Amino acid sequence: GSGFYLDFGSDDMNTYISILGNVNCTGGLSLSDNSGGDLKVRGNMTFSTGYTFSPKTRAVFFTKNGTQVISSSSLTTTFHYVVFEPVSGSTTIQLSGTDLDITAPSTGNAISFSSASDVFDLNGRTLRIGTASTNNSISGGGTFKGSITSNITLYGNGTVGTLNFTTGFQVLG
Repeated sequence: GSGFYLDFGSDDMNTYISILGNVNCTGGLSLSDNSGGDLKVRGNMTFSTGYTFSPKTRAVFFTKNGTQVISSSSLTTTFHYVVFEPVSGSTTIQLSGTDLDITAPSTGNAISFSSASDVFDLNGRTLRIGTASTNNSISGGGTFKGSITSNITLYGNGTVGTLNFTTGFQVLG
């Protein structure tokens, strides 16, 4: 696969880049080392065999009014921060074929919901939030949608915030 690097040499991005469709990562994808050099995605994110993704303490913003899927050929995919930011309405992020670690290594909001209508659909997968010995939180009124085969693990110090669950989908494995 090929690579897409927002941190190449001394030309680190200082502003976000928007992808108006799907991101299909078959090679390398590296976000910026600089504040603000985040990734905004309006489509799905698919990580294929042999991919490398370097979030570099940057956020991935999901901007579609509707469902966006994170899928991967590996058992676990790692993001540093996730932000729900639809242009209008609400966003549902759904995991497919992969567990997700959202580590928030520089403290702060590991997950930021923009509205109470936003949904993080675990879809039978495991979501791990935070980093040990780090203050991490979840902001906003969005909900997690679980099942008896879904799991959430919280790491870090202090108060993570309120975990809201989609009505009828509060049971986890």
